[in-house]
Amino acid sequence: MPQDNYRQQEILVNSCKRLSMMIDFLEILSADHYTTSQSAEHGNGKLVFHTLKSKINDYLKTDAIKGYNIIGGKTGYTTDAGICLASVARNDRGDMYIAVTLKAGGDVNNYYPAIKDAVSLYNLAFNQ
Repeated sequence: MPQDNYRQQEILVNSCKRLSMMIDFLEILSADHYTTSQSAEHGNGKLVFHTLKSKINDYLKTDAIKGYNIIGGKTGYTTDAGICLASVARNDRGDMYIAVTLKAGGDVNNYYPAIKDAVSLYNLAFNQ
């Protein structure tokens, strides 16, 4: 087999590995709750809840999201970056986008400005 074919095979194998990790990631991201694997500190794993999902669902009541669903996301805060949100959205055709917002305003108890920024980006992406 020529060297290029080995390289192509390696690329395909690595792509499939990344895809399976992404599928696992999206499954965890979109779950209402998830139990982590066992560890020394958490012998039975740790149950974590998706608190951002309820905030997104509250925002959905504003009718701002049309034609897609925000699957989930991860919030964060640092002094330099402020309120941050990395999220994933998908429409009925299966198109997916990732939005990352920084310095959205609000505070550690109010992530709605970050959700609003993400919704603005998704509206542009999905409704072009």
